[in-house]
Amino acid sequence: MTASPAPRSTGPSADGAADGGPADATAPRVLLPRPAGAGADLMERLRELGCAPEHHPFIELVPETDTDMREAVEDLASGAFSWLVITSCAVFDALDAFDGSDSAVARGVSWSVPEGTRVAVVGEGSAACARERGIEPDLVAHGSGKALVARMPAPAAGDARPVLFPASSAAAATVPEGLRSLGYAVRQEIAYRPRSTSIDPAVVQDLATAHYAAIVLTSSMIARLAAALPIHLSTQVVTIGAPTTAAAREAGLRVDVEAEAPTPDALARAVATALHPTEDHPA
Repeated sequence: MTASPAPRSTGPSADGAADGGPADATAPRVLLPRPAGAGADLMERLRELGCAPEHHPFIELVPETDTDMREAVEDLASGAFSWLVITSCAVFDALDAFDGSDSAVARGVSWSVPEGTRVAVVGEGSAACARERGIEPDLVAHGSGKALVARMPAPAAGDARPVLFPASSAAAATVPEGLRSLGYAVRQEIAYRPRSTSIDPAVVQDLATAHYAAIVLTSSMIARLAAALPIHLSTQVVTIGAPTTAAAREAGLRVDVEAEAPTPDALARAVATALHPTEDHPA
């Protein structure tokens, strides 16, 4: 692969991606267009690999504040659900809006998981977010929503309570359909809505002129937004998993490497493979 042009300075990221001192001027720049507040672990892994990651969000996550979500939070606290199923930390962040205050969102409603309601999450990141809130998950699936469905036990005999699945408005049907196939009743509620945000013109220019060695796409929506930009052919495109890869390709974007799992370690390895392909691991 041809060497990237010498990096030039751009503004700081939306959430302090430049923390930790100035990057090596010769380090390959890697663009992370994840939402603000996400991706700190991945940035750390990439720095350990000698990369210069930059976090410039392409989307923002807006918590849902409608009556349905508020009622679901109240029902959760009352023990109306057998399981709470969560697939990302963003859902925990959205639930935190219901903090018992008199805000326009909470209106006195406070979210909690009562005894008798089990918790299932996808990934160690989501598990860590649960523990930060004093919740020990009963089930931690590694990989994806499909992996979670594969690990879920059959519904308990005599327990007709539904499963609560708060998720993104853009969430795939994998989890709710899979749970229903196991015999669960599922109540799916929109916890947050992703929406595109303004992209720094300097980032767009750098994508077009090969100043980024790689870009990491972590959702279908981000993939579609990236596909609408002029990404230089020498910039390696890395995705978090099959749905994001499919969305990118459907939008006309070449994908060089797909991560083996949706984790910071796997994504960092995928970036390393894209930047330094070998016979065993071609880009």
